[in-house]
Amino acid sequence: MRSRSLLLTILLLVVLGGYAYAETKPRKFGLYFRGGVYSDSSSITDGDKEYAESATGVKPENQLIPVALQLDEDLLSNWAYTSWFVSLEQIFVEDMAPVLKGTTYPGLINTNQSNNGSKNFSITSEQTNIDVFTLRHPKYKSQIDALSEPSLSGDLNLYMLVFGKSLGVFIPIGERHRLISIGLGLGVGYTEGHYAVNLCDPYIVEGEPSGRGFNGRKFRKGICSNKS
Repeated sequence: MRSRSLLLTILLLVVLGGYAYAETKPRKFGLYFRGGVYSDSSSITDGDKEYAESATGVKPENQLIPVALQLDEDLLSNWAYTSWFVSLEQIFVEDMAPVLKGTTYPGLINTNQSNNGSKNFSITSEQTNIDVFTLRHPKYKSQIDALSEPSLSGDLNLYMLVFGKSLGVFIPIGERHRLISIGLGLGVGYTEGHYAVNLCDPYIVEGEPSGRGFNGRKFRKGICSNKS
């Protein structure tokens, strides 16, 4: 009697499992839309010395390109999937902040708020590594010395084509509807673009935050004035 009950239970699970798996249809080849931000940690370096960087609190986070390509999906179960994807990413940074020595941007921001309130403030040459740059690249000395308060900044514009595979889970609520879908993926990419090293006279930091990032964190805009 017990063996019959066990057999019936197994058959019932097989039937119900097959039915549950059939409830969700796999997604087909097509475009999908996405949102979010990525945090950039680019820097302009010369061997062991950094001159400019994407400083936290000075530049906003970068937005993702909102469209990507997904190939046919393979369902692993009624709630898990795997699929190949192709996406185009852009890394765009303008007016990268000068690397500071002997101080920090949060420290300068706090000092400025105490002394000047919400006024914009500029970075002095002595607070940056432009003296090291001048020694290592003397051909730019006359151009740098002609400026009142020179500092170094950078612009970066890269495109990266990514091909990879993702694995994820979701909550099925019908053949063609899912409540939540969360996945992780690995991929390889080809990157091409350009960067520029700039002289600023001076580099200016906003006294008050001009917006909030995707995570709600405030950011201030940095401006490379009189850029060359």
